[in-house]
Amino acid sequence: MEYIIKAAQARRDHVILPVEHQRRRQPAATCTMTQTLRPTQIDLTSILSQPNPTIDLRLQAYEASTRNFLQAVSNYGNRGIAEITKRKERRALERKKLMDKTADVENETNHCKVKEIELVASAGLFIWYHNVLIDWLICSA
Repeated sequence: MEYIIKAAQARRDHVILPVEHQRRRQPAATCTMTQTLRPTQIDLTSILSQPNPTIDLRLQAYEASTRNFLQAVSNYGNRGIAEITKRKERRALERKKLMDKTADVENETNHCKVKEIELVASAGLFIWYHNVLIDWLICSA
């Protein structure tokens, strides 16, 4: 353990461990996509020496690979469009709820304003009656 250098002493963000304590690097994950085999090297002289020389280009495998790739790209685009559409719909629904709530609050506020005006008017009428009654009492005394 004499090889351990503390981060505080070395003023670094890492610690060096002896070889027996170091992590072994794992091999990279294998690709899960379908892979076509690489063609083996061809001997051109032996092919050309044949009476009917042909080279297998494996066009069917290439076309299948291309179709799969284009389908994967198409699916990726469709998933993106579907996600964008779903988010737009969710945002529109939230906006509608917020607008409804805002309208309800405005209606309630207007209703309270009308009630307040009625109360002030009735209180003002009460004060006017009160003043008229006091004046009548004073004059009749």
